[in-house]
Amino acid sequence: MFGFGKRARVFDGSSKNEKMLATMRDAVEQQKRAAAYEPYILTGRDLAELILDCVEEEPVHEVETALCIVGSMAGFAAASIAAQNFATKVPSALEEGAYVSVAGVDGTSLFSGGLVDAALLTGPSSFWRMVEAKGRTMVANDLPMMGEISDHVSGTLLGDAFGSPRMPDGMQCLEKPSVLVEFLWPEFLATLTARTPEMEGWCMSWGFAAQELMEAYRGQIAPLDAIKILMECAVPMARMDPNTVWRTQQAA
Repeated sequence: MFGFGKRARVFDGSSKNEKMLATMRDAVEQQKRAAAYEPYILTGRDLAELILDCVEEEPVHEVETALCIVGSMAGFAAASIAAQNFATKVPSALEEGAYVSVAGVDGTSLFSGGLVDAALLTGPSSFWRMVEAKGRTMVANDLPMMGEISDHVSGTLLGDAFGSPRMPDGMQCLEKPSVLVEFLWPEFLATLTARTPEMEGWCMSWGFAAQELMEAYRGQIAPLDAIKILMECAVPMARMDPNTVWRTQQAA
């Protein structure tokens, strides 16, 4: 009746139908994965719009300042995530060198180690993963080497140049990344946590914000230069002691 038996044979296990079913399953899985990222994508767009509003009255150095803001905030987000993970993990679960401190030029603590790297560079939700993914759609040649950028930052660790990214000719950021973090982080925090209050997703949201700005400034700055600015702000700010910044903001 109604031909149900005939219709059932549409999915009779033939090679063609198996491929069709596999394609359908892949499409469903992709939709599930995309839905999981949606809060971070939307948050990234909101953050990018806020930054564009911040720099729109600075026509000369708008592009590089916007990129510096994103990179600096992403680095500080990574610092916060690493500090939280260090504070909450059982000591026996931490690998050697997971969170190592040294004294900076002003006497404050700076951190490095596996927890910082995971949040900023290597983890599945890391800022670099998002920047790298966008970069590969925009750059035909090799992307900047993170090892070289990290070495440059390490070379400035105990000097006044710490945290300042190298800039293309004619470009400059209006403030050092540490100053951007101190004054602007509170302005972004409510937006950053509105959809996903969990700290673990912060770097991903900033990564999507970076993607939005890389696209917005396409043609105004070489993609490789944009990536270098983002990461040369993010890497040093990821080494900051977030408690120092929090205390400064609470005292203000």
